[in-house]
Amino acid sequence: MSKLKEIRQRLAALHQQQPICRNKNKVALRTWLAESAPTLQYGITLTLKQHLQVAGKFSRLNPNQYKFYSKLDQLAAQNVVERFLRRLNSELLGSAFRRFDRSLFYLPILDGCGKGQRLHLHIGVGAVPDHLKGPKFFKAVGVAARSTDWIDRQIDVVVADRDLPTYNTKTVSKYDTEAVLWNLVPPASAYTRPLANCISAT
Repeated sequence: MSKLKEIRQRLAALHQQQPICRNKNKVALRTWLAESAPTLQYGITLTLKQHLQVAGKFSRLNPNQYKFYSKLDQLAAQNVVERFLRRLNSELLGSAFRRFDRSLFYLPILDGCGKGQRLHLHIGVGAVPDHLKGPKFFKAVGVAARSTDWIDRQIDVVVADRDLPTYNTKTVSKYDTEAVLWNLVPPASAYTRPLANCISAT
């Protein structure tokens, strides 16, 4: 038996004995969602345009109407979801968001970062007040999606079930959680403060 083959067999045996170690970051994230984060109530999938025309209209500087396109990258996608979430908060929470930084709970995950894949976004949403659930929430998502031209017309919004955290986190790496846009996950103080307190302070 060659040395390389022996190493591969030992690694395979180790993985079978300790399967959790192969995806420890993914498991840790799902454990945090289950034990510490608000329960996810909705799941949003945003399909993004991979290129967007940024110029092409007739002008003195562009008499031939040459078209110029901007390519979507991970930074641009992060800006898109940030703008989307701000608009969604504004539509649902109004002045409580604009004046008091009140927010729903969001877990945005960027998917499609591999070669030949299309960038898109999965967003888990929780801490939605009862009076904002249902039709009001779905309508607000549609309005927020129109806040940027990068979001394509295909938008999926589903009521969460117990499998949603597993589905949303399926692309999280076993080595890190960089797919999660942690800087857009609001602090607990933003979604645990009752809306009535914000309204009474106005």
